[in-house]
Amino acid sequence: MTETFGQSHVLIGNADCRILTFGTRSEIRAEVERCIAAGKKCPGYFMCVSGHIPANVPVENALYYNEVYNELRRR
Repeated sequence: MTETFGQSHVLIGNADCRILTFGTRSEIRAEVERCIAAGKKCPGYFMCVSGHIPANVPVENALYYNEVYNELRRR
């Protein structure tokens, strides 16, 4: 999607909430890195968990997801 539509459309999503729910810190970091790499060149890319972060995601995992995102978000 990013290669085909990334320069002309807004793209939202891509993070896998299963990793946020059940993953380790290293798996969460890898997921954020994967998403950031996919959308970094797209001016209309918004990284998020599709459907938002569900209530069953451990708070520590959601906070770590946000921490890694803040670290890597600059283009």
